[in-house]
Amino acid sequence: MKVTFIITYIGKWPVWFRLFVKSCENNPDFDFLFLSSEPVETNYENIQQIDFSIQQFNQLASAKLQIPVNIKSGYKVCDFRPAFGLIFEDYLADSDFWGYMDVDIILGDLSTFFPDSVLNQWDVLTTRKEHLTGHLTLVRNNDILNTAFRLSKDYRKVFSENNGFAFDECGFIYNPLNKGIPLDKITPTVDSFTHVVTRNPNIKAMFQNICEAHTLLKHVKDWKLQMINGKLINLNLNKEVSHMHFHAYKRKTSFYIPKANSVITDTYYITERGFQNSNQVKGSGKISLGLRRSFYFLRFYSKSPRVLKNKLKAHLKDMLVKFGVLSFLKRSRST
Repeated sequence: MKVTFIITYIGKWPVWFRLFVKSCENNPDFDFLFLSSEPVETNYENIQQIDFSIQQFNQLASAKLQIPVNIKSGYKVCDFRPAFGLIFEDYLADSDFWGYMDVDIILGDLSTFFPDSVLNQWDVLTTRKEHLTGHLTLVRNNDILNTAFRLSKDYRKVFSENNGFAFDECGFIYNPLNKGIPLDKITPTVDSFTHVVTRNPNIKAMFQNICEAHTLLKHVKDWKLQMINGKLINLNLNKEVSHMHFHAYKRKTSFYIPKANSVITDTYYITERGFQNSNQVKGSGKISLGLRRSFYFLRFYSKSPRVLKNKLKAHLKDMLVKFGVLSFLKRSRST
């Protein structure tokens, strides 16, 4: 079966973008269509890029949905993902499934989780058991599924307003869902695509935890993922995963992301400290990485108020203790 992921992005590619593209290159059985004004540097045939602007999106979405669409930001496009099968139908004629995903993810081997034998059984497939995920969801390409978004009582409101509704996921009711409260017991902020899919008996949907993300890892001590031979492995559980969504980690200064022009090896690790090569994970790199991220704060130290300076001092001390620098210095003095 042919699966085409549609990835829209407005603006400059983020610094980690090459890492994401490399993980797409590792999945030759899946097609990736980038709609962006920025070029995608790759020679792989399964990755295509079409020049696209937010103005072009407004024009196309208005024509296909027959609703005036005039969004102002690329983030708002996420609310339209359930309608991608209709909006971008001209690019999907030979696809059996279409999907959407974020770019702040690293893909593992998708063929492990979405072989034809699995796709034949389901209409919608997602990577969390609680709700549809905007960072990776697949939808069967047919008229019924491509217009299923219209089963939401709120879709016109969502498409007409400029504020975000998380319509492609669950309408921002993540916390109660993650606590195990059933969807039908939660008062929704919007009738999202998750609501549409779960209440419709004619849509066969597969919800399963096959990815890694902050909500799944936040209680795991020293979690570690390894990218090896195109597969992403949770080393704590010795379990293969579909992808890592590092949305919550990318904002942390302690989470190291290589520069855009850095050399990317085929094997690397993702930990709470960021992207690392093997020697960083084994030992010496822990110290150098921790110090590099800690001393980043010191650039602001001289201009910081006293309260912030105290916090910076405490943070630096914690990092020195964490990475064993203080104990190393004490041992050095005693010898």
